[in-house]
Amino acid sequence: MPVVQLQKRIFNEVPVEKEIFQNIVTLKHITNLVWYNNDDQVTNFTIKAMLSDADSRFGWCYLSCNFCKKKIPENLYCQKCRKELKFPQMRYNIEMKVTDESAKTTFLLFDSIAQKLIGLSCYQLLNKQENDIFSGE
Repeated sequence: MPVVQLQKRIFNEVPVEKEIFQNIVTLKHITNLVWYNNDDQVTNFTIKAMLSDADSRFGWCYLSCNFCKKKIPENLYCQKCRKELKFPQMRYNIEMKVTDESAKTTFLLFDSIAQKLIGLSCYQLLNKQENDIFSGE
């Protein structure tokens, strides 16, 4: 199994248009890597794959703390911040099934990436759904 020591990288040192052609790998390559967890290191890979399904068994959004962004229970109390929240935020956490010619795997689309792909915040999407239901669309 290959071992990867992530290289420290300064964001925006290479334009995205060039970067997408630089580190092209297969899903099998990614799923076979052993990762060292170091918060200040980033590695980007480009994968040509197909989003085959969204897995909603565990939901696709969650209530979160406005301050630390952690998931909170229905009683609206954040254990980490030790605060009761009056207006928690809804955030995306979408499990996507991804396939290419070499493998199948699941990617998690967290809030910031999901917002970019969908074009709406989780709150905006939930409001749109609610409005569509009540308007009969």
